[in-house]
Amino acid sequence: MKLDAYWQLEGTLTTDSPMHIGNGKAEPHRFDPEEELELADVQLIACTVNQEPIIPGAPLKCKPIIPGSALKGVLKRRIEFDSADASAIFGKKESESKGFGGLVQFLDAIATSEVAFEENILRRTEIDAIRGSAKEHLLFAHWMVPVGTTFKVRIRGKSYEAGEWKKHAALLNMTLSGSLRFGAWSGNDRGKCSWKLGAVRVLDAIAIAAWIKNPCPVESAFSPDRLKDRSSELESIKASGLEGEKRRIEITLSFKDHHFLVNNPNKVVKGQDGDGGLSHAARRVADDKLILPAESFRGVLAHQAARIARTCGKSGDRQEVRLNADGSIPASVDCMTRLFGGPGWKSVLELDDFIQVGDTPNSATQEFVAIDRFTAAGGMDNRKFNAEGGWQPQLKGAVTIDFGRLRKLGDPSASLGLLALVLRDLAEGDLNFGWGSGKGYGWANVVTNPPSVQWVESNLNGLFDGSVKDWIKAWEKGGL
Repeated sequence: MKLDAYWQLEGTLTTDSPMHIGNGKAEPHRFDPEEELELADVQLIACTVNQEPIIPGAPLKCKPIIPGSALKGVLKRRIEFDSADASAIFGKKESESKGFGGLVQFLDAIATSEVAFEENILRRTEIDAIRGSAKEHLLFAHWMVPVGTTFKVRIRGKSYEAGEWKKHAALLNMTLSGSLRFGAWSGNDRGKCSWKLGAVRVLDAIAIAAWIKNPCPVESAFSPDRLKDRSSELESIKASGLEGEKRRIEITLSFKDHHFLVNNPNKVVKGQDGDGGLSHAARRVADDKLILPAESFRGVLAHQAARIARTCGKSGDRQEVRLNADGSIPASVDCMTRLFGGPGWKSVLELDDFIQVGDTPNSATQEFVAIDRFTAAGGMDNRKFNAEGGWQPQLKGAVTIDFGRLRKLGDPSASLGLLALVLRDLAEGDLNFGWGSGKGYGWANVVTNPPSVQWVESNLNGLFDGSVKDWIKAWEKGGL
């Protein structure tokens, strides 16, 4: 079979939310130089160079990468699997009939600028499912690629049929043009990237013949000086094969008559003898608006779902999902795991960060005095602390249900019933977010015109056969 064309798709991916693609390594780091505590491990990111141990006074920087394997995997998930063109691009497994390799090579996407270590560390903790508070010794720290980081993408392919490159390059360009998410916590609004097509350069039969006569490195062969941009020749491709069935629910949370604060440990300023400084400070985005991170919102929903499950006499724990011997997904996966994920199964709920709406950031600082539990005395030295957060803000975000994946586990009725109960409690104001719920902080309800029950029904109706009430009955009677 004669090679018709050797082509390269070029463009950039720019991060719209922080991203972590790990390299499997960690470095010890002391977050507070004044504290004589053990060093905490920070998970590192995939970079172009081997990272040396952190040396005090010498900041660690590197150019992050999106590995070619990650790029290929994300794109393959989004393209319709039974497509002949998708099979030609990605190949087929050896276990499948007539397995073969793909025609396309995905190069590592390298960032155009360096990222500083100290300025981009995300700290998070795991919440105890029963107590609803942070677990001891389970603080995690990760080096994140910040918003606005641009990666140079190059994808190369071979075509053996006349004009085939136009179809394959167009399919990849269309797939890249959607909302892509890379790395850890992609369901928690992390790793979002936007695509910008740069050029498509083609070594056709004439150019290949000239290249063979005067060989040079591939990088030079695809240089703009040698080959012009031919992206205008790409075929028109419909996007019907992407993503599958999804339902996006826009949500505005109102913290009316309440404070709201999600801790930002990097903003804490210690005072002297318990006075001054700042004990708790709110996380905010670049324009100083309050933020409820997607992972925090997910944790509250999952905790409430587990409470509902235990109230109904069911297990609120999530299980490990293992494929059957024939490679199929087991039908016995419980509803908690179906919705919120577990080992071997990614959550079907994709969440956005919730960002404060309105042009004027609001801020409120409260002072507190700890009371001695034995003497009932307060106001003593080192017993004062304060908290800076927002006063009755509104925050807007969204929940997206990947219904296509939920259906892969069988009848989704009971899972949708559990989800409906959680959303009803959210709408009615039964859930709280962030720090200080025992002090009146973080209590919110959904801003909605119809009552909460109608709001849930209007957002979920039509996803599957039956009504929301039918799904709730299915959960109560037989949901795992």
